[in-house]
Parts: sequence; structure tokens; C-alpha cells
Amino acid sequence: MAVKGTTNNPRGRPKGTPNKVTKEMREWIKEIINEQRPQLKKDLKQLDPVERWRIVEKLLQYVLPKMQSIEGHLNFNKMTDEDLNKLANELVKTNNDIIEEAENED
Repeated sequence: MAVKGTTNNPRGRPKGTPNKVTKEMREWIKEIINEQRPQLKKDLKQLDPVERWRIVEKLLQYVLPKMQSIEGHLNFNKMTDEDLNKLANELVKTNNDIIEEAENED
């Protein structure tokens, strides 16, 4: 009799690899959606704007990662003059890069 937690394959499936059924189901659902894409577009256009955007908002969570706020605290009193100068130079460089990028877009 097998000991709990052990298998005949000690290496097992690599971490992150979906099981066969899950992979097949995802492919099947993807195929259905791709085949129905023109009809889905027509159906969305027939909805009132509020309902259409509600659906788009729900679908976005599967495409775009949710943003999270991050909070950082810098204690300038504990930073050396060298650290402060490095930080200031990085801020100026970043600001210049952003300005340059915006000018190149125009």
C-alpha cells in the first residue's frame, strides 16, 4: 500500500503546469469564444452603453492586472548627503526622460 503523500512518480508534474483536463477545457472555451467573436461584437453593440461598459469592465480583469496602490516612506533625516544627491540625480534623470519621451511622441 502506498504511503500518504508519495506517488510512483517522485518528480511529479512540474509546478505551474495545468492538469490535462484544465488545459483541454481552456482550449475548448477559447475556441468557442473565438468562433463567436463576431456575434459577441454585434450583441455588445445592441446593449445600452451602461450595460455594455459593465460587461467590458468585467472582461478587463482577465486581460489587465489590477493596480494596487503602494506607499513608500523615505526618511530624509537618516539619509547621507551622498544618498540625497543620488536620489536627486535619479529624479532629475527620470523627469528628463519623461519630458524627452513626451516630445518624441509629438
